[in-house]
Amino acid sequence: MNDFQSAELPVEQRLALHEGLLVWLEWQARNERNLIRRLRSDAATEQQRREVAHRGLGFTVEADRAGLTWTVHRGDCGFATSDDVVDAPEARAALSRPDGEAARPCEVCNPLAALRDVPPPTDPWASA
Repeated sequence: MNDFQSAELPVEQRLALHEGLLVWLEWQARNERNLIRRLRSDAATEQQRREVAHRGLGFTVEADRAGLTWTVHRGDCGFATSDDVVDAPEARAALSRPDGEAARPCEVCNPLAALRDVPPPTDPWASA
């Protein structure tokens, strides 16, 4: 009896079988919807985790309110207000500018520790 439409069963039994099948299919669809919802949530959380980790590898260089001094932060510093992330050589260059123009490192996140192995920029205009 592979076919529920078989004439061997009375109409009431076929109806009961199909109603039971429908209940099971609705249960299965509900479970699949819940699973899909959880997987989408997990995927969004993982994406956010990757973005935060990627941001933590970068740096931000931001001006103070008056625009007179600059501060270099690690990308994940809570005191950084800018969303513009620069790479390590750019952050190192901001810290290595001539006196009066050089940015200062954030005292909270200490970007100098992360920039220790990044060589200072070379002056392309300096004579060799």
